[in-house]
Formats: sequence, structure tokens, C-alpha cells
Amino acid sequence: MRGESLAEDLKLLTQRGSLTWHAPPPLGPALSEIYDTELTSLTRKTYAAVSTNFGFKPLRF
Repeated sequence: MRGESLAEDLKLLTQRGSLTWHAPPPLGPALSEIYDTELTSLTRKTYAAVSTNFGFKPLRF
């Protein structure tokens, strides 16, 4: 298998194994397109709340 023919190779492999082929979903946005300071802030707040619920101290950055 090679990267440039991966989709076709996987399709043939599933057919040989009597499986149903499902094409891979289209790629979503790149992380750099959606990552910003608001996401960082929300992630840190959520992580702190969840880790505290499990008895851990929040991370300090």
C-alpha cells in the first residue's frame, strides 16, 4: 500500500475479505483554522473542573 493509492488499495482489500467498502469521510478543518485563545481558555477551564472532580489539583500554566 502507498499513500497515493491508499483509498483504492483499501477498497480492494475489503472486497477480498468480503467486507463492505465505505469511502473515508472528507477531511475537516485544519486545527490551525479553529484553534484560538478562546478555545485554549475553555479547554483549561474544563480540564481544571474535571480533574478537580477526580481529586486532582488543576494544572498551573
